Order: sequence, then C-alpha cells, then structure tokens
Amino acid sequence: MRFPSSILLAMLLALAVSPLAWCQDPEDVKTAEDLINPIAEVDVLTFLVDQNWNFGPEEEGSVGTLTFIPRLSFRLSEDWFLKTRTILPFVWQNDLPLKGMDDTGLSDMRTAQYLSPARLTPGGWVWGVGPVWLLPTATEDTLGLDKWAVGPSAGAFRYVGPWLYGMLADQFWSFAGPGEREVNLTVLQPQVTYVAPTLTSFTLSTDATYDWESEQWLVPLNFRVSQLVKLGGVPFQVGIGGRYWLESPEFGPEGWGLRAQLSILLP
Repeated sequence: MRFPSSILLAMLLALAVSPLAWCQDPEDVKTAEDLINPIAEVDVLTFLVDQNWNFGPEEEGSVGTLTFIPRLSFRLSEDWFLKTRTILPFVWQNDLPLKGMDDTGLSDMRTAQYLSPARLTPGGWVWGVGPVWLLPTATEDTLGLDKWAVGPSAGAFRYVGPWLYGMLADQFWSFAGPGEREVNLTVLQPQVTYVAPTLTSFTLSTDATYDWESEQWLVPLNFRVSQLVKLGGVPFQVGIGGRYWLESPEFGPEGWGLRAQLSILLP
C-alpha cells in the first residue's frame, strides 16, 4: 500500500496559503513558539508526515510515516506541572527489506512524562525531567523492535525574544519482550526556531539516534517553515520542509526527504 501522502501535503500547503484570518496579536508569537516547544505548557495535537527514499541494497525502497503526537499538561500544584508527550507512528514502506516487499501499519509507540516547574527560570528556560517508555505496538515485525524499553528523558528550552532553542534527550533500555535483539538507544533532539513578525516560524532541528548495540548513528537534519493561522478562533500551525540524511546505517535512508506538519492548539 502506498499512502497518499502527496494529498495531505497538498492540503497543508493549501491551508497555509488560504485567506484565513492571520493572527496579529503580539502575544501570538508566544503561541507560535509553544506549538513548536515539545515541553511547553500547552495542550497540542500534532500530525507529522515524513517521506524518505533510497532505502535498501539497491536504494529503491521508501518509507513514509504519519505520526500522531498529542501533548498534554496537568497542573499538580501552584508550582509544578506534569507534561506528557506521546509519539505514535503509522508507517507505509515499499520495496523493503527487498524489492517487492511492502508493509503498512503501526510502529512502536513512545511516551514520556515530564515533571516541570510552572514558571520560567530567571534566564528564560523551561525544563522537564521524567521517564520515557517504548511500547511494542507495531502491527508488523518489520515496523518495530518487538521490545519493551524504558529510561530517562529530559528537556530544556529557552525563550529569547523571537528565538526558541533547546533540546530533548531520551535514553531507552529494553527490559522485556520476545525479540532477541536488546534495545539500547540514545535520542538527541536539539532545535532552534525563529518566529518572524508575520508569525512565520523557521525551525532547524535533528532527531539524532545512536544505537549502542550496533554502534551506528541515524542523523537527519530537518528544516521546516511554519505559519500560525486562526480558523474559527482556534490557532493552527501548518508547516512544510525538508530533511537531509547526514548519517545512516547501511541500507538506511540517503539524500533528501520531505516533512509536513499540522499542529492544533486545544482549548
């Protein structure tokens, strides 16, 4: 099955350029930053589409992903929040691991819980720490690791005028599951975002993963342009961009890929 990602990309582009009511309130700059900040004190639903090519021994394979990312915040006290971030990917891959072999379905789910202070630090930082979990929710053997894993997660992001920068860091160690291969993964997600007066955001980031078992890096460099708009008074952020694979394992992705994003701020 080849998921019609081009249709979703076209919808996102159409939304981005449609004559919606553009947000003009200066405070909406903060909203634009919070929609991109993975540990901000907001409730957000994000849909992320990635399409990558040049997989496999003959570089004929492709992998597309539609990732559902809900972020929720719960006030524990006057001074503390519990923030959750869940990543659930739906994957369609073609000609992998060999030509003519296709799979479609859910991949493994990741979910993190952060204990975070209700106020920024004097330097303008928001931070959070807590556990992160890997759940074997893949519906096909080729789409997941078939292991349960857990470890620490931490994130810190700083607001400086129209700039937002910081990083998330996750570590996974497997503790159960029928898979023979042990999971020992470090995931580093630094990013920097600039929000222009037009509420257009420019984000440079990476999702660098190091596999300690195979001693291999997987490093895409992502660039995305996003626009904050309002539809019926509800803030949306739509974005599109590209990614370039700086490092990948043998038979992994190479060259350029595409990325599109839709984030909805919940009441």
